[in-house]
Amino acid sequence: MNNSPTMKQALLAYVDAFNAGDAERLLALFAEEATVEDPVGLEPKRGRAEFEQFFRYAISGGAKLELVAPPRASFSNHAAVTFIVHTEMEGRAVGIHVTDVMTFDENGKIVHMRLFGDRMTCVRRIPPTRKLLQHVVEDIVRADRK
Repeated sequence: MNNSPTMKQALLAYVDAFNAGDAERLLALFAEEATVEDPVGLEPKRGRAEFEQFFRYAISGGAKLELVAPPRASFSNHAAVTFIVHTEMEGRAVGIHVTDVMTFDENGKIVHMRLFGDRMTCVRRIPPTRKLLQHVVEDIVRADRK
């Protein structure tokens, strides 16, 4: 399969279904015997039963995906999407920068998903009011130094 528009559309549908909390729509994008390696380096989830459990758990946590760039396709059956996963870790709001690389079958279904990202790609999000206060304090400190 080499159909860039189909692969890109599937990646956008993946993000939309995840953000809507729609596990059925998300799972429909995958072939029955797909593998999900999230993140790369951990044992892959193999077959619908395993990755269904994984996605239902991920969606139930309330995480949201924010696209960083448009999906990218290739001259073969691979495509990638880069986004920030907005979630909570240890009681703090964080954004995890990741790239998912998908392999598609001849029917346009995802047969292999690999997530590249780790805890080192997390950035702590500062609530807007705290951020404003932080800027005010920094301005005061700069003024005092003059």
